[in-house]
Amino acid sequence: MRSPRWLPLVLFFVFGLAALPGATSAAAPVWSAASDAAGAASHDVKVGYDDAGNATAVWRKSSGGVDSVWASTLAEGSTSFGAATRLTPSSGADSLQVADLAFASDAQGNAVVGWTARQSTGAQHNVFFARRVGAASSWTAPQQLSDGNPATAPAVAFSAAGTATLAWRQTTADSYSQIRVSALEVTTGAVQPVQTIAPLSANAGQPELAFDPQGNGALVWTETGVSYSPPYIGAVALRAATLKTGSTSFTGSRLVFQSSSLTIDDPSVVYDAAGNATLAWGNRSSETGAAAGVWAATRIVGATGWPANAMSMSAAEPDVAASDAGGAVVSWVEPAQGAPADAGEVMAAYRGAGATSFDAAVQLSSVGETGVDPVVAAGRGGVTVVAWAHRQSSGDAARVAVMAPGTGVFEASQTLESTSAKISAIGAAVAADGDAVALWQPAGAQRQARLEGSTVPVEPTEPTPTPTTPPTTPTGPTEPTPTTPTGPTPTTPTEPTPTTPTEPTPTGTTTTAPTAPAPAPSSSTAPTATTPSAGTTPTTSGVTTKTTSVAQVPTATAQSLDADATTELLALPSLRSFKALAAKRFKPAATGEGLIGRGDGLALAATGNVAGTLRVVVTSTPLGGRAKNLKPALSAPISAGTTRLVFTGRLAGKPLPAGRYKLKAVFVDAQGRASNRRELSIAIKR
Repeated sequence: MRSPRWLPLVLFFVFGLAALPGATSAAAPVWSAASDAAGAASHDVKVGYDDAGNATAVWRKSSGGVDSVWASTLAEGSTSFGAATRLTPSSGADSLQVADLAFASDAQGNAVVGWTARQSTGAQHNVFFARRVGAASSWTAPQQLSDGNPATAPAVAFSAAGTATLAWRQTTADSYSQIRVSALEVTTGAVQPVQTIAPLSANAGQPELAFDPQGNGALVWTETGVSYSPPYIGAVALRAATLKTGSTSFTGSRLVFQSSSLTIDDPSVVYDAAGNATLAWGNRSSETGAAAGVWAATRIVGATGWPANAMSMSAAEPDVAASDAGGAVVSWVEPAQGAPADAGEVMAAYRGAGATSFDAAVQLSSVGETGVDPVVAAGRGGVTVVAWAHRQSSGDAARVAVMAPGTGVFEASQTLESTSAKISAIGAAVAADGDAVALWQPAGAQRQARLEGSTVPVEPTEPTPTPTTPPTTPTGPTEPTPTTPTGPTPTTPTEPTPTTPTEPTPTGTTTTAPTAPAPAPSSSTAPTATTPSAGTTPTTSGVTTKTTSVAQVPTATAQSLDADATTELLALPSLRSFKALAAKRFKPAATGEGLIGRGDGLALAATGNVAGTLRVVVTSTPLGGRAKNLKPALSAPISAGTTRLVFTGRLAGKPLPAGRYKLKAVFVDAQGRASNRRELSIAIKR
């Protein structure tokens, strides 16, 4: 039979081109077969490398109703983790329930673990930490960091060789909450004086820390204003402060994001070697808890603000990492229709070194895959790994995608192992030379796989499609064409030059940290892990080329810490005034409810910069007593400019008793963004 005329051309293309000088074949990064790690029944897996190539893993273990914290080390050149060490006591106070695990390590192998613990249900949470000096040393016994009041949400980061900084949420005696920060000399265990970040509003929480190699730092946290459950009023805000090299205090608090209809979820912050910081967070509906978007903000060296990028307006579960090579990667889940909550397509976006905006997002997971809980890890050399769990009806799969240094392009995603059970935790870390380790927890033993950094292509490879019909002319590998998801196309508004008002240093007190007895190394160890079984050879799938546009949002920079500041944030609503037009001591109306357009009661005027909704909470202020927010919260539409309203002095169908009150108001625009808060003192008479 006569050969087709096009066959020689195809053979030349396939074989001849490969023989040309400089030609290389596409090869996926090489991961080891999955094998047992040191843990079991683990949650909150955290991993970090030192410069010698040793990886340290810590996790929270739940067994028989008892929670505990464990750690293990994967030595350089080894293929398995060493025996696990228990960091929390096996009996006694604060030994039963553990949560809020935090971990950091540095280039020299020093490490610090923080957590919250309580002895029994209903007991008070306290914040503890344990430390290790060098990768070959033992862990110290736990030390309590918080004072005598309840404390939660520890965060930790290394600010210089041998020095770590810890932050946590501390409840005060009057049941408000603050952020407290203290430096820890890891070699000696000495805890430095505590800095208190006192929020403007009632409560602060979710602190996160990061430092660059020069010792500059960033602290981020959330603040919650006047609200109920679900919140009817009060801006939920994300704020950030910075610390300069040589300083001992965080200063210059900046408002990054705020809303009265959304909550803030999973904030995290990282630095690259040049000193550029990237902050990522998620939003959820305050009414339903549904995912409502992922954002990222970048503070370039020398800048004062945090320009924000909307990565997606429906996403959840963000994570971020940066490397010494510059730039950052944010990953998240784009929920899929019909999938469980916060499960769907795993996405990622790359910010190049020195840039303030992100490239278009790419989908890392395969078509139809249901991904959850992505984590991002970056090595000092720039190799970046995103790891996630793929939910399947027959069990979950541990999945990864690898990005070569500084490229912004990920290799085809790979399956490290398919399991017959749900994966309850996943973690990853990347070493300076590009080696990496991923850990995940199915039923039974914790599992791990290792990446050989030398197999990560310097230039990313693209999958070559297989032709379904014989070509008439030879063609090279074809890159898939990116497609844009349906929906409104985000636009890039022109940004006016922001005016940055001077902000005062966060007010607060400096106190001496509690002292603790000299710690003794813990010697308890977990049972030796079982002999590793043969794992599943990693498989690959082509990179899905779905892209989403990443919108550049007007710069949301500095606002004074004064709640009544008249300087407004660019692109945010402003309540310019809220005042009474008559005597503020008045009798309640005989009829009517809350805020009305006209009628009997106290005449008010509210001035906003755009149309939206005025939301007001009435607060009682009894003599010698504690202020109390009264229900229900009130709302009324207002126009751009000044709108006149009347407060009837009635709530829930009844007139307010005689006494002193405050009206606390915020203005919310059509996008759900809240303004600064204003207060008006009034009095009810009979």
